[in-house]
Amino acid sequence: MHRRETIMVVGATGRLGGLVVRALAQAGASVLALVRPVTDAQGLSELGIRLRYGDLADRASLEYACHGIEVLVMTATAASRQPPDTIETVDRAGYVNLISAALRGGVKRCVYISAAGSDPASPNPLLRAKGEIERRLLAAGLEVTTILPSPFTDVWIPMIVLDPVSRGEPIRIVGDGTSRNRFVARADVAEVATSHALSASGSRRIRVSGPEALSWHDVAALYERISGRAVALQTLSYEGAVTMLGPVTAGLLRVLDSASAENENLTDALVIGKTKLKTFLGKSAERAAG
Repeated sequence: MHRRETIMVVGATGRLGGLVVRALAQAGASVLALVRPVTDAQGLSELGIRLRYGDLADRASLEYACHGIEVLVMTATAASRQPPDTIETVDRAGYVNLISAALRGGVKRCVYISAAGSDPASPNPLLRAKGEIERRLLAAGLEVTTILPSPFTDVWIPMIVLDPVSRGEPIRIVGDGTSRNRFVARADVAEVATSHALSASGSRRIRVSGPEALSWHDVAALYERISGRAVALQTLSYEGAVTMLGPVTAGLLRVLDSASAENENLTDALVIGKTKLKTFLGKSAERAAG
C-alpha cells in the first residue's frame, strides 16, 4: 500500500471489531472507529484511534461518518445483543443503511464479516441477513472481501459448555452431537480481516476455519480431560432448545447440527486458524483457577 488508505471499523467497540481496530492502529494504518454517541469509547481514544459518531439505524449519521472513508471494515452484529438491537435492525436494515451511506461517501472497498452458511434463503434469521447483505454489497459495485468464519470458539464454547457447566448444568445441544464443526478463534478471524483491510485484493470470499473438525462429543471429552470434571450432554429438539436457550441460539445450534466441516461455502480461499480448542480450554481453566 503506497499511500495509507483511510479505514473505518464498524463495530469497533465489539470484541471482534475491537481486535481489528487495535491491530490496524498498531500497524500504523489511518484508522477510525464508528461508535454510537452514547457508547463509552474512551479505551479507543486513549489508544489514539479517532472516532466517528453514527448509528446503523440512522442513515444520515452514517453518511456523515462515511465521508472521506476509503475502506470499511464491517464487524457489527446483533447476534449477542439485547433489544432494541435485533438481527433485523442491525444485521439487515442497519447494513442496508451503511451500504447506501458508503456509496454516497465515496467508499472504495469493504471487508465484511459474514458467516459460514450465509444464504439469503436460509431459515435462520442471522444467516439470512448475512446472505442478503453479501448480495447487496456486490450489487452496489463495491470491491468486497467477504470473510466467512466458522462458529467462534470464544462465543460457542463459553455459551454452550463453560457457562452451563460452571452452574452445574449439562451441555445442551440440538441433535445427536455427532456433526463436526471447525470452531475458530476470534483472534484468528481478526488477523485475516486486518490483513485484507490493509491491502486491496479484489472482490473475494474467504472461508476462515479452525484447525480441528470436532463434534460436541469431542468438545465434551476434551473439556473433561483438561478440567478433570465429568460433564453431561443433553440433546434437545429444536423446539426444546427454543424454550431453554432462545430462538437465536437454538436456530444456530440447529445449523451446526446439520452442518459438516467438509461442506464449505463456495469461496476463493480457505484460511485455517492457528488456535486449537485445547489451547482455549486450557487458558479458560487457568483463569477459572485464579
